Amino acid sequence: MNNKEKQSSDKQITAKALTLYDKDFAEINEGEETIELLIFRLSNEWYAVELGAIKEIVRMSNITYLPLSPTHIAGIINLRGRILSVTDLKKLFDLAQEEITEETRLIVVEHGNMETGLMADEVTSVTKVLKRKVDPPINTISSNIKEYIKGEIKIGSKFIVQLNTDLILKKEKN
Repeated sequence: MNNKEKQSSDKQITAKALTLYDKDFAEINEGEETIELLIFRLSNEWYAVELGAIKEIVRMSNITYLPLSPTHIAGIINLRGRILSVTDLKKLFDLAQEEITEETRLIVVEHGNMETGLMADEVTSVTKVLKRKVDPPINTISSNIKEYIKGEIKIGSKFIVQLNTDLILKKEKN
């Protein structure tokens, strides 16, 4: 493998390569519906997206500013010849901004012909959870954010917010 191929493979991490099942979450009985979630961090909060919505996970690259774009659009990147918008969820959710680090990743999600890269401060794991363990969003969440939340899950001592990527992508379109 030459240096260019190695750099390319180092920059791309597929969701399946991160598979890690949280054994202490719950015992899953045969026939019970489960979902697989990618867990990631934004600021000091934990979020998740369903694995089925994820196309790939890549290291952060240089973002080109896009004039007249909504504030939650950080810009665009060239991802192997494709132009991809980059969504800054921290701006969308009004979270504290952090510097881009070695752990910063873009989670490329798609729905139909729409796709975007969601900026994440850190991608930690993939876990399988019981659908019945996903609670609806709590009522105290701001109404402008609540529409992007599918549910909440408690895993160990962490509360994880499951995002509705379909609605995030619809916001990209508007």
